[in-house]
Amino acid sequence: MEGIRQDTRQAVEALQAQVARLRAGLWLLFLLLLGAGGTLAWQHAHPKVASEILSAKGLMLVAEDHQVCLLLTANGIRLVDDQGQPRAELFLGADGSGQLTLNDAKGVSALTATGGALTLSDAKKNLVQLATAPAPTIQLHQGDKVTFKQPWDAKELK
Repeated sequence: MEGIRQDTRQAVEALQAQVARLRAGLWLLFLLLLGAGGTLAWQHAHPKVASEILSAKGLMLVAEDHQVCLLLTANGIRLVDDQGQPRAELFLGADGSGQLTLNDAKGVSALTATGGALTLSDAKKNLVQLATAPAPTIQLHQGDKVTFKQPWDAKELK
């Protein structure tokens, strides 16, 4: 990375820190989903408890101020902050593909993970994009300008 300018290096370091924070959040979400799966398996193994399961088309948790803070449907989960901004979404598309989106406090997408692609971004439109299709590609964007691309002849992912 010796050939990368100092400002690009600083942007990369900031994005690496953001990746570390988001990775910790993903692990927490994974552990929560693992716990929910274990609970469902336990309830299935114990029919007496399973008979007390509530069946619904969706679940909406509402805070004291009547603000929706969690929406659970057959296709996904959405977490909303106190200002009504969606902060995390995990859902299935119509084709069965999954997508995870984590947003910052302003509602701007900070992490989007889909099948074969990962995008990290900030409010200044700085991006780190990783993709596996059509070929493995890494790209760094500062605003609308591509500052790093590997392989160098890959198509822009934006």
